[in-house]
Amino acid sequence: MKRFYEFIHRAKAQGVKVTEVTDFMQYPTAVLEYNGNYELIAGHTPSSWVNVRSRYYSQNKQLTKSAYEILGIPYPKSIAFQNPAEQNLLDFFVPGQLYVCKPLTGKQGQGVKMNVNSMEMIQDYWQTHKDTYDLFMLEEQKQGKDVRLLVIEGKVVAACSRIPAYVVGNGKDDLQTLIEKRQKVLSELHDDVFLIIDEDSKYHIASQNLSLGSIPEKGRQVQLKSIANISTGGIAVDITDELHPAYQEWVTGICTFLKQGYFGIDIISTDFTKNPYQNAWIIELNARPKWGIHIGSERKQYDVIRIMLEALFGKDLFPGESK
Repeated sequence: MKRFYEFIHRAKAQGVKVTEVTDFMQYPTAVLEYNGNYELIAGHTPSSWVNVRSRYYSQNKQLTKSAYEILGIPYPKSIAFQNPAEQNLLDFFVPGQLYVCKPLTGKQGQGVKMNVNSMEMIQDYWQTHKDTYDLFMLEEQKQGKDVRLLVIEGKVVAACSRIPAYVVGNGKDDLQTLIEKRQKVLSELHDDVFLIIDEDSKYHIASQNLSLGSIPEKGRQVQLKSIANISTGGIAVDITDELHPAYQEWVTGICTFLKQGYFGIDIISTDFTKNPYQNAWIIELNARPKWGIHIGSERKQYDVIRIMLEALFGKDLFPGESK
């Protein structure tokens, strides 16, 4: 948990008293105190910023969609299922349409299968994952850019477009070596990134007429994943200044509904500079978002740790410093 230790070291440098309790919590955890104000930090998350309601809504993807329905926020239609033979799944499925299969309570892009367009593919997916997960979701697959918004104190403080993992050839290294080098770079930028060669990667590599032993020519971009999750090697490109202001309306509604002002939301948008009510769909809600992607994003980076510490303990924590 590199970001956790960056956070508490930064807090100490600003005069915050830090008592680490990781040993008996068995998870990176610390108690912070400043001017009589206390905060328990668990991993990436200030505990006072997360409530039980938001955790329920974020942990079950189908429940989350009931909130979007109430709030009038566009979202891909979906259905939860335990077995692909269920009648409600058969009624929902339209042959030829593209869907995404995912665990109902999954996280970090684990178990996600895109470009599903047949009942045979759903059956194969279920056979692969039924011993790991109990419930699944079949969701309409929307086309567009993958966008992550970070919300602190009810405001969008950073946004990035996420691109599925890829490597760029240098004309010397084979694909296996390029991937290993890319993993090292990603590990420097983010927590818990695993750019592994799975079935999805093998599919993309083969579809580009390559193998792990191939040496891509200099400048050639080789796609490795279908999904853009940072945990699987995705790349974050900052778009905060380009984001249409109506996204804040979505955020404000979610804050009111959850009674929580801290979260991340994942969106698919065909054009994030335009009104999202016409061209975007909310995909997921993260009650405890990993904000390190905005520190390591391309084009522009954000001092998220400072933003969080100021929100917790006040602006006077950084006297005389400019952001």
